[in-house]
Amino acid sequence: MTHNGTTARYACAPEVSFREGRPIHPSIHFEHGHRLALLELPRGRSLDLAALKALIVRSGVHHGIHRETLLAATLAADQDRSLVLADARLLHAPLRGHFAETLSERAVLTGERLGRFLLSTDGPLTLGAGLRFGVDGLVEATRRGQLSLAGGVAQVVMTVHERVLTQPVVQVADDGAAAWLDLAPGESVTAGALTDALVRARIGHGLDHHAADDATTATDAARRIVLAHATTVVFPGEAAVSHLIDDGPHLETLERIDFHELHRFPEVAAGTALVRVTLPTPGRDGCDVLGKVRRAPAPRPLDPARFIGDGAVLSPDDPTLVIAERTGAYQRLPTGKVTVVEAIAIAGDLDLHVGNLATRFPITIRGDVKGGFVLKSAANIEVNGVIEDARISVHGDLTVRGGILPGQQRVKARGAISARHVQDRELKCRDLMVNGPLLLARVHATGTVTAKSIIGGDIIAAGGIVCGDLGEVSGLRTIVQVGIDPWARAQLAQARAGLTADERLLPELKERCRITAHQIERLPPDDAQRPVLSTMLDQQLGDYATACQRHVARVELLADAKRLEEVDETRVANVTIAVSGTVFPGVEIRFGERYQLSVTSPLTRVTFRLAPSENASALRGIRW
Repeated sequence: MTHNGTTARYACAPEVSFREGRPIHPSIHFEHGHRLALLELPRGRSLDLAALKALIVRSGVHHGIHRETLLAATLAADQDRSLVLADARLLHAPLRGHFAETLSERAVLTGERLGRFLLSTDGPLTLGAGLRFGVDGLVEATRRGQLSLAGGVAQVVMTVHERVLTQPVVQVADDGAAAWLDLAPGESVTAGALTDALVRARIGHGLDHHAADDATTATDAARRIVLAHATTVVFPGEAAVSHLIDDGPHLETLERIDFHELHRFPEVAAGTALVRVTLPTPGRDGCDVLGKVRRAPAPRPLDPARFIGDGAVLSPDDPTLVIAERTGAYQRLPTGKVTVVEAIAIAGDLDLHVGNLATRFPITIRGDVKGGFVLKSAANIEVNGVIEDARISVHGDLTVRGGILPGQQRVKARGAISARHVQDRELKCRDLMVNGPLLLARVHATGTVTAKSIIGGDIIAAGGIVCGDLGEVSGLRTIVQVGIDPWARAQLAQARAGLTADERLLPELKERCRITAHQIERLPPDDAQRPVLSTMLDQQLGDYATACQRHVARVELLADAKRLEEVDETRVANVTIAVSGTVFPGVEIRFGERYQLSVTSPLTRVTFRLAPSENASALRGIRW
């Protein structure tokens, strides 16, 4: 810690003060055996005088403080700074005073700390050869020998013969990075001879005055004293780009990432910051010990415009910021550009490269929707391939140019669904149009179902059914029902089930509120439990109010049940099932909830509708 060439650091906080060579907290850095104290300040940081004083006291700096540094430290700068806080060279030699501890003449080693030396003009001792005084007030031995306190001079006497060089030779590295002086045991130089040697070597930059002082004192060991250092070239800081929109996989736990949730197309509003480009910092020229300047390379620019894609622009207030020009779906392209689009196009499949997709914008998928994924849109969805066992939800229309394959996940659209074929799948939609077979499907349509053939399954279509063949020759059970709105019926069923649950839940929630209110009334006004119970009561009242609102909505829906039934009756009287091919045995035809017909023999080119009589109790088949 105290030997030549080593560095000691004192931090103002328990954390590490330096990270990768850069200060992260204001700290004090000692050099040259505590003869020099440097104040390290990160860029953008400053210290008020009170904090600076506390830091200096904690570090132990007592002498040689630069007042200019104290003033500079109170102002922030846009770069890291290393300010000379204190320098023992400011103290004029010889230094007089006395040791705080009692010392005796004894053998000492190089670098040994001898204690604190208190300066005073009338002190009994003068610091002599082999001892040096630090800005922290501690005295250190610079050589091995015998400590002598005779004659009012404290010094270290060596056993080797001392010799003063009159013609020292300063050597310079081939690349000009350093200049040094080699000294044998017992050798030293005078300040004048060293100055002449530096002039002969043409040293014009980077002189280390503390090292030069070390050369004027002999030691018992051979030394290489580096007298001058080149100023290192500081290369410019690289420009950096920061993508401000999170479009990566979400970390569920510390050990699990759900790669289905990649969030490739997060939605952003107009003006949202998308990309920030950090401009490169300029470099700093260097200089060798001979005074030859070494130029720093020019920084490599990074144009923010290279990241601008469709729907993105530069911010008018910040030329380094790319923002969204409009509201849309954000996407980062392989080229590095960012786009904000009002319609999402996926070039391949919806798979692990894309992840689950939920947006309010239209979606076009060039490939397939793979099983296990979720696809949702508040607009329309177009799939050029097939839909595997994936969950689909569309507020608009769903167009599948391939087919909808078997699976457990339902496919739902508030608009129309069109597909080449459908097999063993649950579908909910307004209208369904299938160019091929509708096989073993479970369909709830509020409009019309149109298919080339309907084979097996359970089809409910409020607006009627149009198909080629209905059923198949083996007699596979096929149920088709028209005239009723499956969505409204499902809502009524849920409302009835909810009313049954409300009969138990509402009294229970009300009783909880009553009990909590009673507990609050019994507590003293200053009891610590009152705020806790009051918060609990607010939450219980909120739950009760929400449950009451749901109950009222269910009651209103059920009160409208009669009107819905009348609408269904009117619809049933006018809806048809038109079959242009063959109706096979095993088909069960239902009109509403009351009228049904089981087909026992093949029928061709037939249309089914209710008989026009008001008291019709059977279906009538009309051939085309």
